[in-house]
Formats: sequence, C-alpha cells, structure tokens
Amino acid sequence: MEEFYRNKTIFVTGSTGFLGSMLVEKLLRSFPDISKLYMLARMKGTMNLIERSEEYFKDPVFERMIALNPNYYEKVSWIEGDLTMPRLNLSEDDMAIIKTVDIVIHLGASIKMKNPLHEMIKNNLFGTAELLKICLDNKNIKCFMYVSSAYSYARKSCSRIEEKIYEPILKPETLLDISNALTNGELDEIENVLMQDWPNSYTFIKTAAEYHCDTFKDQMSIGIFRPGTITSSYSEPYPVWVKSKAGILGAIILTVTKVLPSYYVDKKAMSHAVPVDMTANALIASTYDIKGHQNL
Repeated sequence: MEEFYRNKTIFVTGSTGFLGSMLVEKLLRSFPDISKLYMLARMKGTMNLIERSEEYFKDPVFERMIALNPNYYEKVSWIEGDLTMPRLNLSEDDMAIIKTVDIVIHLGASIKMKNPLHEMIKNNLFGTAELLKICLDNKNIKCFMYVSSAYSYARKSCSRIEEKIYEPILKPETLLDISNALTNGELDEIENVLMQDWPNSYTFIKTAAEYHCDTFKDQMSIGIFRPGTITSSYSEPYPVWVKSKAGILGAIILTVTKVLPSYYVDKKAMSHAVPVDMTANALIASTYDIKGHQNL
C-alpha cells in the first residue's frame, strides 16, 4: 500500500471535519512520500488560507504527525472552493489542478440530519455532481472515492442494507432539476411526499448521491465507502481524540456534562459505532483496493 501512495497527488474535500482531519493526519504520517495533498476549504470569516492552515494544524491530533514529518507543510496545499457553488467556485488554476490529481476522496457533506431537503440537495448532491463533472476531464485519476454512510438506504421499511447500489425513487438529475425549478419554500412543502418513508433528508440524499457516482463507473474508477456512526479515536494518534459533537458523541457529551440528565436507550439496538482512526484506516485501504492491486 505504501508503494501505491508514493508520489501520488491526492485531493480531499471535507478535510476540516472530524473524519477529514483524521484522514489528513494519517496520510501525512503514514505516507510522507505522497507528492501533494490538496485540501478544499471554504472561506472562514476574514481568515486567508495560510492563516486557516496554521490554525488547522494546531489541533493536538497532528502533534505526532508533525514530530515524525516536520516538513509536512511542503506536501500540503489548500484550495479555496465551495461545494454548493457551480464548478465548486474554483479558479481556473485550481480547476486545472483537480484535473491532474491521482486520487479524489470526497468527504465534504452536511451531516445535519434535520436540515430541510433543499439544503441537503445543495450541500450533498449538487457538490458531488459538480466534482464528478470536473474529474471527467482527468485522464490521470486512479480513484474517485465517495464517502457515504452505512445508513444510506435507511428507509423505515428496510430492515437490512446490502452492499449494493440502490436505485432511488427519484433520479439525481430529477432532484437537481426540482431544486432548480422550485423555491426553497415550495420544495419544503413537498419534502415528505418526495422522501416517502426515509427518516431524514441526509439518508435520502446519500442514496441519490451513491447512485449518481455509480453512473460514472465506466468513465473512471469509482469507490463508495460507507462508514457507520463515527466515534472518538481508539488508539491513533492517541486514544479518545474527538472533534465532533454530532450523533452518539453529542449524546454522550450532553450526558456527562449533565446538560441532559438522562435519555432512553434500547439495549437491543445496534449502534454500528466505529472509532474515527479505524474509519480513516479503512478509507485509505478501500481507496487503495480500487486500483492499488493493479499496481497503478
């Protein structure tokens, strides 16, 4: 696997998130011979990308990596963009970069399950579609890895999610057309009709995004990675590192801080929780598995 990642250029979206930060740490620590790691980031207040990079790498999660790879910054390059904008709001120079990278790992997404459908279409489907279009012009790409969810087909009427691509009730192109044709308010009014028995807009759009990625499988090497509920680190770079307050982590934080004195727990329910470091390891291995065994 080390040979596969040597001298490769990698483009990562969602690198500032919980799993994204762990992925960046692992790549820079375990594969110091990668050629370049490009990371997409939106503007954050008045901070420029240099200032944001300095703030980002101050996180304790990177201390071990920096000690082992003190010249890591030579490998890192930030790209300013926005997954909710056409062509990701990229400059021509940055567009040209993405069209030459070896590996794309698309993590960027909104994980707020209570978001209305119009926001999920814009944040999680539109950006994926735009990035795929850009990558179509990349003749060098070894793998486009889309990070989805173990709950991508978590319909109320579904008791088991298999490792296959499910056909959504509305094709991705139809959802994008509806989003463009209707106002946010109009789309909110028909949200429940469109989603049928999906419990939230997050899983509903994950199904559509997976299906959309799969339609490109004859044009580039596509991988779809479905992590479960991501929790604090097990051992790397040290135990119990956490950056997120979403999902089960949020419930634990609320309980131990006594903000929420108690909540109901179904002892028979499966949490499908996995530590963030193990998730990052599996993501890296899965990306390798798409093309690495072919020695490309």
